[in-house]
Amino acid sequence: MTPTIFLFARLIAVFFVLWAIGQHSHNYYVFLRWFIFLTAAWGAYRAYRDLRREWLFILMHLALAVLFNPILPFTFQKSTWTILNLISAWVLLISVSVLDPEPLEKFIGTTIGNAVRAVLAVGWGVGLILVGALLIYSAMDRILNGWWLWKNAQQTQAQIMTVVHRVEFVESETRAGYVHSYDVKYSFDLEGQHFSGTASLSDNPVTEDIDEEDEITPATPTYLDVQYQSNNPHNNRAIGEGSISAEVLPAFLALALGLWPTVAGVNILRKRLFKI
Repeated sequence: MTPTIFLFARLIAVFFVLWAIGQHSHNYYVFLRWFIFLTAAWGAYRAYRDLRREWLFILMHLALAVLFNPILPFTFQKSTWTILNLISAWVLLISVSVLDPEPLEKFIGTTIGNAVRAVLAVGWGVGLILVGALLIYSAMDRILNGWWLWKNAQQTQAQIMTVVHRVEFVESETRAGYVHSYDVKYSFDLEGQHFSGTASLSDNPVTEDIDEEDEITPATPTYLDVQYQSNNPHNNRAIGEGSISAEVLPAFLALALGLWPTVAGVNILRKRLFKI
């Protein structure tokens, strides 16, 4: 892949990953995973070949390749993917200027260009710190919520408000087939206060048959066992949604990933602003 083709591939990848924030068919997300995975993998190779000491850029591309890998795809909530897509677009844009700087070199050589580079360097450092802080905050919030539910959860019944039937084709090296899931919205009352939550279940929790992508409200009151944090019932989950450990382990990975951009951002600002 020539530098010019790779340059356009990353710019197209930025468009695709931002476009993915909206609602699209499953095939679009399969295509997106392959495109970002291949682009990021090549970017990791380019960063290793051309920037052997800049491990930050190598790790950034490897992180993108792992995140969007189509073999063992990660599954997150839509809100989480929105944040990850924005971060991915930012990383790809930074990659353009770092791995293929030729179009910028003439401009950077001017007085205005030097000022712009200084501003961009500070912005890069601040951006790294914000990304790292966001990852750390989200990870710690998820870890603490999971710990509370594991140690001190109370149990009650919640009424199912709506159910949506999702069907996704999953393919790996060992199997391929359709996976059915049921996105549930539920609510419950405690001491005169109203609380709600969502869950993704593998079995249909209501008696009605639900066609693919249909959303229904149960004809008769239907209930779901949930557990909640006694001093913060907003932290709740449906029993049977999956093990808490399986939900918390990715949070530890996000916590680790959040540390290195934070440290890198602090070092950039320290060198640029304080000259130390």
